[in-house]
Amino acid sequence: MLGLFSGLFKGWLGAVLTLIVGIGAIFAGYSIDQDTIAFKDHGKEATAIVEQVEWKEKLVTGKEKKFKIEISFETEKKEAIKTKLSVSAEQGKALRDSDDAKVKIIYLPESPDTVRLIEDKGESGTFAYVLGVLALLWAAFSVYRLTRKSTE
Repeated sequence: MLGLFSGLFKGWLGAVLTLIVGIGAIFAGYSIDQDTIAFKDHGKEATAIVEQVEWKEKLVTGKEKKFKIEISFETEKKEAIKTKLSVSAEQGKALRDSDDAKVKIIYLPESPDTVRLIEDKGESGTFAYVLGVLALLWAAFSVYRLTRKSTE
């Protein structure tokens, strides 16, 4: 009897966790889309000073990757903001080698820490939506399979 309960718990636990992942992914996609819309609607442009460039090196090849820049800028309301952004390897290397590195950014006035480079087209939440729907479908299939097993 305990073994049956344990097996059902594992199955139900997996279904519930998959459901949570699905809902979280859909929420993440929605959030990404809302930020992209807000940037287009009322984002403010600024010039940021690159304070520091960080990157990682592959262990075997030594190839540089995952460049991040720490930037500082001032908002229209004269707030001093410091934040980090991910940049391409090419852009990161150019900024690292520059003596007076500056970048054009766009930020949201209601959330000045929400920043992206002006040349970025913005992300789409499509991938997160697809992941979320697939997780929800898998959770529904798992629940169907579990309820069918328990009636047999």
